[in-house]
Amino acid sequence: MLEQKVRHRTHMSRWYEEWARRYRPGSHFEARPYALIWQWIHVAHGHIDAAPAWSGQQTVTTERARYRQFENSLDRYQQQGLAAALHKRA
Repeated sequence: MLEQKVRHRTHMSRWYEEWARRYRPGSHFEARPYALIWQWIHVAHGHIDAAPAWSGQQTVTTERARYRQFENSLDRYQQQGLAAALHKRA
């Protein structure tokens, strides 16, 4: 069920814009796939390689490194907001 919610949001942007405005002002839209991957791993408990945000591409080391940088930059407040964003209406 949660994996399906993440998949559904892959083609949507409003949820990310609302989260970024409230929890991470100044965040670039290019970070949206990393937010989806974070939700995939930490909320839906999916495997990083199966994250729909990769769009079927084989993950490369540089993309994984960018995701890890995003993941490590989130504070607890931002993580809680990102987890809660998955449960809000898309």
